[in-house]
Amino acid sequence: MSDLIHKDPTCFPVLEAAGLPSAFLDAIMDGVLCSAEAIMCIPQCLDALCLNNNGLQAVRDRNALRCFVKILTSRTYLRALTGETPGSLSTGLDELMRHASSLRGPGVDMVIEILNAILKIGSGVDASFSSSEPASCSTPLWKLMLTGAIR
Repeated sequence: MSDLIHKDPTCFPVLEAAGLPSAFLDAIMDGVLCSAEAIMCIPQCLDALCLNNNGLQAVRDRNALRCFVKILTSRTYLRALTGETPGSLSTGLDELMRHASSLRGPGVDMVIEILNAILKIGSGVDASFSSSEPASCSTPLWKLMLTGAIR
């Protein structure tokens, strides 16, 4: 979808009539497939949708940036957020915020929500994230710090 819209923005009405943008937004809001590739494509797809006024409005109406709260604060996505994924994700989000300036406010709200969730996890308020499993070499540094394995 992203490639189609970026190469030919005039195809958006056809994709919209077929329900593709709505299906994409439903999918990311319900929980993305746990893979680095799926996560990294979200900002680019949102950016493509925002090239069209109807797409931008749909992204704003659905508060689609909130999908990143679950991705960045859930144990489910830990393995997908290793390697180059965080860097690619942040680059994509940076581009999205620069191209769709009306998403900057919701973007800041998303970051604040993520930081508050991490604060709860780190303080032990959110026990659903912590676990008795031992830390491994693949455990991200921030998780080790939040769970108290290192200080």
